[in-house]
Amino acid sequence: MLIRPQSSGDDSAIDRNLMSVGAVLFDIDNTLVDHHTSAVRGISEHLARLYPELSSNDLEPATATWLELEEIHMNGYLSGACTFQEQRRRRVRAMLDVLRREPLSEAGIDEWFAGYLHRYESSWCLFPDVVPALDQLRRLKNSPILGVLTNGDASQQNQ
Repeated sequence: MLIRPQSSGDDSAIDRNLMSVGAVLFDIDNTLVDHHTSAVRGISEHLARLYPELSSNDLEPATATWLELEEIHMNGYLSGACTFQEQRRRRVRAMLDVLRREPLSEAGIDEWFAGYLHRYESSWCLFPDVVPALDQLRRLKNSPILGVLTNGDASQQNQ
């Protein structure tokens, strides 16, 4: 996933492979942090809390729909079609429509999303190979500068 130079246990071979690399940049979502798993856990828990009458048969397609809506509306944000906050609101409006729920005010939509966001952020987890890969890069004789970049919202990513 991250950097997998082949080595027979000899770090000097890895060091030679990376000797000319001055820096390595990592994306946050789905490179370092398992965004997909966090989003699935977050929305599943959120929907189950808000709508206890939903069966597990209902939750699975609703979760898949949420992930589709995330992609659609995040792409709208990334293309400049809407603000970061508005893409969140669009996702919630569309989800409420799919769930056949009454529309909410903007404040209600923001509150709905905040509940999801809390559960999503509580589910953040690194991929299992992130720490070993970063440790391996730090141990190199000519260790590159390590950096993180993202196309996400800066205030959320800086948490």
